[in-house]
Amino acid sequence: MNLIISLLLSIMLNQNDVLVQQSGASVPLSDVDSYFNEIPPDVRSDLSFDNMQLESNIIGMLNMNIIYDYIHNQGLINQSPFSEVVDNVLKQPVIIDETVYKRLQVPEDQFKANYLKYLTKKALYSTLQDHLYQNIDEAKAVRLAQDRFLVFKNQYRIPEKRDIAMIKLSMADYNQSEVLSLVKQLMADDSQQHFRELANKVSTDQTVKYNDGQLGQFHQAGFRYPFAEEVFAADMGVVPAVYKKDQSWYIVRVNDIIPSQEAEFSAHKDELVAKIKTEMMERQFQSIINEYAQHEIKINKELVDDIFSRYEVFQ
Repeated sequence: MNLIISLLLSIMLNQNDVLVQQSGASVPLSDVDSYFNEIPPDVRSDLSFDNMQLESNIIGMLNMNIIYDYIHNQGLINQSPFSEVVDNVLKQPVIIDETVYKRLQVPEDQFKANYLKYLTKKALYSTLQDHLYQNIDEAKAVRLAQDRFLVFKNQYRIPEKRDIAMIKLSMADYNQSEVLSLVKQLMADDSQQHFRELANKVSTDQTVKYNDGQLGQFHQAGFRYPFAEEVFAADMGVVPAVYKKDQSWYIVRVNDIIPSQEAEFSAHKDELVAKIKTEMMERQFQSIINEYAQHEIKINKELVDDIFSRYEVFQ
């Protein structure tokens, strides 16, 4: 019975029927049909059961149509890069799932034409974002990036690094006093070479045959052991302590301490400027949508309710 109702609705509904409208922008039924063609079959099926998500997606499509309306109203569609968008869309391969237009009872030619228009709207949406981004005042963005860098300079500071060596011993083979005895031996001849030699003799770490127990340089955040804080507070040389983790004992040596360094703006300039420009673009883009938001959103509630049944053909 549901399938029959869905088929009847497919026939009764017109592709140009407006579901949602705000000022001069509107979401036609064809956009929702096109969206169903665009998403994978499994997502298509899930969405056909989720009326709340589908309604949310329809409202979301309004923004795409607001930008489409704005570009035409401002005459931007006749200017580069917007004027090339339609041709570029036509040059791209178009993938249409015949099961979609057949189940929705839409003629293939009409469905393809509507889908191309939908793709054009999406392309114009991203083209406007790119256009706004490219036209942002570079010098202004750099100044703002410098200001942000100064405010959050400590966040960009290069943290201290430590060159760490480690010996791992099984608790099944050594008790704590025996491990402490090894620590005392290492401290009596506290050299990197002595540590290497003992690591090769006793360490159960699988990497010891490749690195002689020399783990390399770490920031504290990257040294993922429960005793990291103690190791990074210790002086250079063998740490006078025994640590344990997962049924193993650990002896640690700090071979070297590389002090933290002040951050240079030049090292973060590109990243910060790009972020600032993106934020400026997003504000400009949102202001366009906000102009339309001053007007009431008109929802064709009866039609929106009907299309929930329309897409049951994908269940």
